[in-house]
Amino acid sequence: AKVEELKKMLEETGQKSGEIEATLKAKEEEVRAREESLRAEKEAEISKKEVEISKREAELAQRDDVIETLKRGTAELKELSALQVKNKAEEVEALIGKVRDLDERLKEKEVEADQKSNELEDVRKEAQTHALKADLVPTLEAKVEELKKMLEETGQKSGEIEAALKAKEEEV
Repeated sequence: AKVEELKKMLEETGQKSGEIEATLKAKEEEVRAREESLRAEKEAEISKKEVEISKREAELAQRDDVIETLKRGTAELKELSALQVKNKAEEVEALIGKVRDLDERLKEKEVEADQKSNELEDVRKEAQTHALKADLVPTLEAKVEELKKMLEETGQKSGEIEAALKAKEEEV
């Protein structure tokens, strides 16, 4: 009876052991499936992150290219601006030179104009003098003739006075 009981217990234990083994295998399968599922999820996440990282790296590379292009463009603009400023400065210097030349010529022309004005004034004064002389010559000639007549008359009177004086002296 003890052997039978032990056999029964052994059978039950075998059954339970089989059940436990089946449960363990099912749990192992479940864990394996869960691990596969988690691994697949992680790999999907990793792939997704790798894609995001690739996109981000591409964006950064593109941004770096844009920054580099902007730097080159800025440098070119500065160079161009410096060149334009230099050209404008040269143009301004040339214009200043022209203005100075024109100013010198203007001063020369002013001096010439002053000289011409002085010459013109001299000519005008000379013309006035000639006009006055021309107006005075007939008057002076008339006065000279008048003075000559007066001189003659004075000479005659002087002769008469001398003769009268001599006569008076003779009388005395």
